[in-house]
Amino acid sequence: MPAIFAQMPFGHFFAVFFYICLFVAALTSSVSMLEACTALMTRRFELSRRRAILITLAGCAAVGLCATLSFGPWSEVKLFGKKISWIT
Repeated sequence: MPAIFAQMPFGHFFAVFFYICLFVAALTSSVSMLEACTALMTRRFELSRRRAILITLAGCAAVGLCATLSFGPWSEVKLFGKKISWIT
């Protein structure tokens, strides 16, 4: 994408605008996905909304951290006999 924007007239402006729009789209999609988990936890376990959000975010952060580290320092760690990088 940077090469395409570099060839366009006003490419720097369009690149900044494109990446800002991409960031907003990713952020709103993340919020909508977290909302489903939060709603489930507030109804089923009768947790406060704040506590459900914090638990959901902590769980997503833990899974994301494992996925990120599986291609680096944890590349040789095995879970149920399989490498973590194979699972992700």
